[in-house]
Amino acid sequence: EDGKRTRPVVHPYGFLHGHRHYLVAWNPKREKLVLFALPNITSVAPTGESFERDPAHDVHDFAARSFGVFQDEPVDVVWRFRPAAAAEAREFVFHPTQQLDERPDGSLVVRFQACGLWEMAWHLFTWGDAVEIVEPAALRETYRGMVEAALRVATPTKRPAKVKRAERGRGRPAQRG
Repeated sequence: EDGKRTRPVVHPYGFLHGHRHYLVAWNPKREKLVLFALPNITSVAPTGESFERDPAHDVHDFAARSFGVFQDEPVDVVWRFRPAAAAEAREFVFHPTQQLDERPDGSLVVRFQACGLWEMAWHLFTWGDAVEIVEPAALRETYRGMVEAALRVATPTKRPAKVKRAERGRGRPAQRG
């Protein structure tokens, strides 16, 4: 988490595959399931010891808590897709616990419970104005911050330098009065 190299002894439970791949493992020192990004794992060595999996630590349940891989307290999520995007959105599995609600106006409401507001905002960014974040307010704020940051990068803050008089009109036919 802090970028420092460590050598934890862990009990591997499974893998999460997505944009990045992660090892899900029980860390006895931290007493919880922890994610390890596979590209950051430089070596693996067996300890010669075995462990017994705790059935209370289910990788599927662990993954279903979040949208993506970030782990936090799940929140109630509600998105409304505009009618023009509803058919495409209906084909997506945004989350394993999602519930779809077809609205009379042709829009689609998607509900689920998960954490990972940043990852949700990243995903929603790809839908542009085709989706409205109904709940939670914290996701709207996260998304708004992402959009504002993108606008800052996309909008030049300095005016372009003045073009020298000799460079004006280059590549254009001369105009005659």
